[in-house]
Amino acid sequence: MKILLGLLFALSLVSCKKENNTDNDCNWMCNDMLVLDSLQIRNNLTGTWLWKRSNGGLAGETCQTASQADRVVTLTFASNGTYIKIDNGQQTTGIWQLTNVDPDMENKVWGISAAPEDWFTYNPIPQFCSNIRLYLVSNYFIIADGGTGEYEKQ
Repeated sequence: MKILLGLLFALSLVSCKKENNTDNDCNWMCNDMLVLDSLQIRNNLTGTWLWKRSNGGLAGETCQTASQADRVVTLTFASNGTYIKIDNGQQTTGIWQLTNVDPDMENKVWGISAAPEDWFTYNPIPQFCSNIRLYLVSNYFIIADGGTGEYEKQ
């Protein structure tokens, strides 16, 4: 039951009123959220992702787009378990893996664990929309009012 409530909460963060997102639009919508196993998640993560926007706080009360923040952030996940994050030219590299973040281990809820942890704090849960949008959702098992970052496949 906790899993279902947590997933519903996470999905509510990315479902909003408008269908067509612009770079300055914080109303997110995904009509085609994918349900994937760990191998499919790993395969979908592989590649380069460009940060578009983030929201956070209880019920997504705050929102920031890449253009508002005047930031360019890319994440590149390699199939060999390494990653590169470039944030306005500052590069961080490390290793990543998927790990079951369900504290009761009743279900398979996959989060990203990485070293160094800087932007992977609380093992964000990757969710995909139509293979071109990645939502990194705060791990609701640890932090209930975390945020969600939206990335677009490059």
